[in-house]
Amino acid sequence: MEYTQTELKLWAACSAAGAALSFLIGGFDAPVKALLVLIGVDYATGILAAWKTGMLSSQQGFHGLGKKVAIVAIVAFANMLDLSMALNHTLRSMAIFGFAGMEGMSIIENADRAGYGAYVPQF
Repeated sequence: MEYTQTELKLWAACSAAGAALSFLIGGFDAPVKALLVLIGVDYATGILAAWKTGMLSSQQGFHGLGKKVAIVAIVAFANMLDLSMALNHTLRSMAIFGFAGMEGMSIIENADRAGYGAYVPQF
């Protein structure tokens, strides 16, 4: 199969971006994958909650994406600090686990706002 120059350039750009991101966040190990899944689920449940409450807004959605990018940037920053001080992913792990907890709470809040609060156990 022949690929066009545009396809090859796009694949090269995506590969370079993925390699850079992998370096910045310290690789795609299980904690990073879990955080990325939680980020995606939180964003999706936020959209669902906004839709169900009639408050769906592209401006707010874009603001939410900015928050998610900031989370990844902070994990990258923590990873760079770990590398510079030879801390073996200590700060990176703390950032990932802290943000994972916040994302989990946000998912529960979004489910409640979307009308599924009856399925959330009482604490």
